[in-house]
Amino acid sequence: MPRDTGLCPICIESGEVLIIPDTLVDERFATNPLVTYAELSMRFYAVVPLLAAGGEAIMTLCIVDRVPRQISSKQVEALQTLSCMVVRQLEIWRNLV
Repeated sequence: MPRDTGLCPICIESGEVLIIPDTLVDERFATNPLVTYAELSMRFYAVVPLLAAGGEAIMTLCIVDRVPRQISSKQVEALQTLSCMVVRQLEIWRNLV
């Protein structure tokens, strides 16, 4: 997805977890086509950065739903753990190639 269309740039730029319980009430995203387009209607969005060894956000891991929701701190921790696992696998793959 183009960086200027998606919701990930904020997470990539900050290097921090971003949780948006309801995209329609968040003025940063309420008019984004991913939120307003009827077939997508992305309402919940959670994103964690994939951080390279130097701490630079290289990609993101996103969870999306069509209904607004909250997630627990344990679920956020699980997303962060998954992001670390993905980065480790990317590093393993890079060293094999």
